[in-house]
Parts: sequence; structure tokens; C-alpha cells
Amino acid sequence: MHPTLITSLVSYKISRGLTCWFLFTTAKHYFTTIYKLSEHTSAIWPQRLAFFLHTVKGIRKLHSANIVHADLKPENVMINCDKPCADPRNRENPGLPIQCDPENPSKTQNMAARSCVAVVIDVGLAVEAGKDDSLRGTPGFISKELVVAELARQADRRKGLEGKYPVYQKSVDIFALGAMLYELHTNIPLIPAVSGCETNDCWYRATKAYKPNGISGVHDFKLKTLISEMTADDPESRHDIDYVVDEVDKLLKKEDPTGYDEHVKDPYERGALQAVPACLQNI
Repeated sequence: MHPTLITSLVSYKISRGLTCWFLFTTAKHYFTTIYKLSEHTSAIWPQRLAFFLHTVKGIRKLHSANIVHADLKPENVMINCDKPCADPRNRENPGLPIQCDPENPSKTQNMAARSCVAVVIDVGLAVEAGKDDSLRGTPGFISKELVVAELARQADRRKGLEGKYPVYQKSVDIFALGAMLYELHTNIPLIPAVSGCETNDCWYRATKAYKPNGISGVHDFKLKTLISEMTADDPESRHDIDYVVDEVDKLLKKEDPTGYDEHVKDPYERGALQAVPACLQNI
């Protein structure tokens, strides 16, 4: 068990080639995903960066078990807080901002007034690092080498050959995290969809055309450099998760020196997550 962000993960090998993953979460009030943060004006950049730090710490735990998430995207990171939110559509007062903790909205509507933590979800497509498997993930967050491998496999299939599936290394998660970090900062996707075209070929081309040194909309040199390095064309040149955690931690400390200690405080201690049952503490 670990007290950062990811749901506790336990696997049991049922039979040859079949592993069952069990998830246990200690959440209270899931209220949104990182994807929806653009709709929450109270989620300023330091708060978003803190959520990203929670995210990469969770992936660090996953990578330490030699597991690749393989489907990282903003929709697969949920935010859990110590106080619930009302229906985001605000049925009673349409048109008004989202109200959190309806009994005392003036104190809790701003996200900074609550204690929240980012929680990685949906590990159903996770794969052991170094293994080949079918293409998975979400367009815009799938790394270039996976796309190239899949295109080569398809070409082989057209020739009547079996073809090789893409190999999943931890670096594919680093690429996806870089794309997420860019979107968190700019509210726009790193690899935008091709207008008027939703076929696989379109996003294959968009991914292959991506230039890590040509990103725009990020003015902080260190942040821009980190995103470029995380999404580098050469997967072996991408930093490992430990480096990413350290760099994001430094960025957060610089962006929010007064709130830093609270951001990195154990989420159980600050009420963002429920206490772990004693029977599961040693799993």
C-alpha cells in the first residue's frame, strides 16, 4: 500500500497468460478529472502542477513494479477531495458556477479551500515493461515509436506476414505524461486532432509529425525543456520517472513556495483520502 495517489494494486496470476488485477481505493469524493480542470477557474497553475506531481508519484510506484500503465491521459487521473461537490450542472441555479459543499459554498467553492489529491485510475490496459502487445492508449498520448511499430505491423500483415506488436517500455508512459503536462499548462492538446478527420491514419500522421523542439505556448524555459525531453522522439533519451518526479517537485516548489508543504503532505493526513484499513496495510 502507498499513500500517494494511485489506487492500491494487487495482481494474482490465475493461470498461464492470465493475470487478474484487483484495485482498492480509499477515495471519498471523486468530483472531476484532470481533463476537466480547464472548467475550474479556481484550479490555478500551481494547483494543477501539484496534481501532476501526485500523478507522477503514482506512476513511479507503478514503474517500480515493472508495470507500464499504457493508457495515461487526463481522463484517467481523477481528483479526490476532503469535501464533496454538488452536481456540476448546478440544476437549482443553472448558469451559476459549480458549487462545492452546498452548506457553505463561500468557503469551499475555490479548490484551494479544499484538500485534494490526484488519483491515477484505469489500469486495465497495463502491461509488463518490455513486453510486446497490441496497440493501446488514446490518440495524442501514444508515443511515436508505438505508432511507427503499429504501422510496420500493419504493412507486414498486408504482405501476408504475422508482423510484430509494439513493445511497451516505461518510456511510453513518460511520453504520455509529457503530453498531459503540456495540456495542463496550456489547456490545449500537445498533438491536436486533424480537423475533419477522425480515422486512425489521421492521428498516426499527426503523431509522426510532432516535433518535441517545436512546442509553443510554454514560456517557462525549464518547463518547456522538461516537456520536450519527456516527449522526445528517441524513447531511450526520455528521462525516467524518478527524474520527472524530482523536476516537477522543483517546479512546484518554485511556483508555490508557501503552499508547497501542504501540496506534498500525506493525503491521508490532510483528509484527501480515507485511512487504509488495517487488513490491507501490508499488501
